[in-house]
Amino acid sequence: MFFTLGEWGVLDVADVARAKLVIAKAVRHGAPLVVNADDAHLSAVARELGRPLTWISVGNAERVRAETGSADAAWVTDEGWLVRLESGASHRVAEVQAIPATLGGAALYNVSNALGVAALAHALGFPDDVTRAGLASFGASPESSPG
Repeated sequence: MFFTLGEWGVLDVADVARAKLVIAKAVRHGAPLVVNADDAHLSAVARELGRPLTWISVGNAERVRAETGSADAAWVTDEGWLVRLESGASHRVAEVQAIPATLGGAALYNVSNALGVAALAHALGFPDDVTRAGLASFGASPESSPG
């Protein structure tokens, strides 16, 4: 059996972005929602939610700094590091090379995933050293990450 997204009312890229943000309804009121700033459609729809946002971005640190200002938190890659931007300050949290799942930074999707994990861990109150250790222990082998 074959279904298309159109059968579910998802007719364009903006609809896909809205569908991705259905999770926002399950996030506790007042808690930040982690959003990929590198997805223009998702970013536009997320801004309409009127709730705290935490942005993540691979390689667009200056743009994210300029766009988010001090209102929202952000996590970016900058000079080979996962960096938390908060209240105008930058905090280096983990070196990308030290996260095996990123394959030395070549696996950009896993760099983005690491940013999302770090942002979520911070929002949940985990200290940076715990996040750093967790990311460093998550391997890239089939044994440590099957599937």
